[in-house]
Amino acid sequence: MAGVLDHVSIQCTDLVASAAFYDVVLEPLGGQRIMDFGNAIGYGVPPRPDFWIGAQATGDGFRESHIAFTAPSRAAVRAFFDVAVAEGATVLHAPRLWPEYHETYFGAFVRDPDGNNIEAVCHLPGLPVSKTPRASGRCLCGAVSFQVFGDLRNVINCHCHRCRRFTGHHMAATAASAADLVIEDADSDLRWFYPVPEAGYAFCQRCGSSLFWRSRLTPDRISVCAGTLDPPTGLETVAAWWTDEASDYHVRPALPESGTE
Repeated sequence: MAGVLDHVSIQCTDLVASAAFYDVVLEPLGGQRIMDFGNAIGYGVPPRPDFWIGAQATGDGFRESHIAFTAPSRAAVRAFFDVAVAEGATVLHAPRLWPEYHETYFGAFVRDPDGNNIEAVCHLPGLPVSKTPRASGRCLCGAVSFQVFGDLRNVINCHCHRCRRFTGHHMAATAASAADLVIEDADSDLRWFYPVPEAGYAFCQRCGSSLFWRSRLTPDRISVCAGTLDPPTGLETVAAWWTDEASDYHVRPALPESGTE
């Protein structure tokens, strides 16, 4: 017997708002909307929904519930937290270890649109301390730092209008597996901004440094602004994307170019 629960359901005062919230925050954990009956929506890891939300049908007052979702990695906990904050969720606790539960309990807590305490938790140990990172970097003020423990893609310059306005130039970015990226953000200064629903940019709220980019279409990958890496990086610039949107002031180097991606 794997557990005592088959599924759980909660009532929501605004089902549309709650559905929009859970559509986003469950994605980094591998969850998605599986069934939708209009007045009840089931989420889970396909093929079976085990978390349901529905329109409020009984009771008058609010009674807070605490629901903890399983995360496959600590990176997934951080991704859950980042997208929840980007959606406007109130922060209860930023991602961290909770040794009072057990030594590898890594969790983050936010409030959903109804005020419930929603958690993502990973019980797996982190990367071994003895493992040597492939690369490290930080923002300008040092409030947000990171290490990469896997392969890094060579640098690609993106000239799309969003990357230009986010960085003030083009975005020169490498990329890594989200599971290989360990972010240190003790005071929760990393913020995500989503100019469009499918893509987000991360920056330090203290110094404004541009740090990361990611697409919700590929949640297992995160782009890293190459200038934030500590040299030597061992990387080289190999291509330019979205050159049809490049500004006219910049003389581009001789690289393979693409009008889009």
